[in-house]
Amino acid sequence: PEPRGWRTQIRNELGLVLRAGARTPYWRAHRHWDMRPGVALRLGNIFTDLTADATLRAGRLDSVADAAGLYVFVRGAIRAVGYDATLEGGMLSDDQVRTVKPRRITDEWELGLQWYQRSWAWRLSVVRRGNEIAGVPDSLGRQDFLRLSISYFPQ
Repeated sequence: PEPRGWRTQIRNELGLVLRAGARTPYWRAHRHWDMRPGVALRLGNIFTDLTADATLRAGRLDSVADAAGLYVFVRGAIRAVGYDATLEGGMLSDDQVRTVKPRRITDEWELGLQWYQRSWAWRLSVVRRGNEIAGVPDSLGRQDFLRLSISYFPQ
């Protein structure tokens, strides 16, 4: 629906989200490739969802502190959505706001490259996030973007 002025916009409200997650240790099948599954739960008035994912890495995977390494990775995730305030509006909002219905099951894929050395890591990836809006064609609702992460870990 077309927005019709500020009175139909999603209202501001205080948000609280509790997040818990867990990952297994890497399952090393070979010296140069491994896999790591994980699960995460978000519970709150902005997001309530459950995500399961797995990351497969291939390349130099040394865990020696002074070693440099480079590897490629692919990550797949599936999310079960219970509530998404960014689409459905706030829990305390009225019925006058313009909202959409979320898809209850969404996916995300990421393909990338990571370089690391000592305390630094650079990660560049392409992400394809599945359509999150029910009733919208995938070609319009899907999100494709580049992600660059630079990490520093003091020793």
